[in-house]
Amino acid sequence: MRRAGHHDQATGLLTTVATELDSANGWELAGRGSLLLTAAYTHAQRGHSTTARSLADEAADVAGRLPARWPGNSVFTAAQVPIYRIGIHNALGDPARALTIARGISLGALPTEERRARVCLDVARAWFAHGNAHRCPLALRMADSHAPEELRRPQTQRLTRELLDLPGRTPNGLHEFATMTGAV
Repeated sequence: MRRAGHHDQATGLLTTVATELDSANGWELAGRGSLLLTAAYTHAQRGHSTTARSLADEAADVAGRLPARWPGNSVFTAAQVPIYRIGIHNALGDPARALTIARGISLGALPTEERRARVCLDVARAWFAHGNAHRCPLALRMADSHAPEELRRPQTQRLTRELLDLPGRTPNGLHEFATMTGAV
């Protein structure tokens, strides 16, 4: 629904279902946390900063209630909260906060290559928005080393083209990288 532009309906459905999943059962808690993070990100895309932050905080509380031996590769873990917060702060136009959160994430502690790549891509977006585009190619290459398929997403290709269009010297290897990932 969010991707189709129906943000209000999406956030309403996400938060309603999340509210219904409030038992001590680990799987219901994980479902609730996952829905809350998705709702938070959707609110951030609409510029609703207070609600987005509040929902992310609620998801962090839910993560704290997960069983001690919760599987790291489940639909929701405590490690996902800061990952989503990076995207939330990027969407809210606060790349400095996104970068601060990213510094606290250990990529090696994340359970999948896809999640590692997503963090790297969000960091690249934050550097770009923060006015430090020269740092983006390294983050993009790191994403490529974890999950090359993530670099073929339209949003990532758009970022790569924007880097190529910046005035001044193009970073070494960026043209080749853009060709390899299909951005040009």
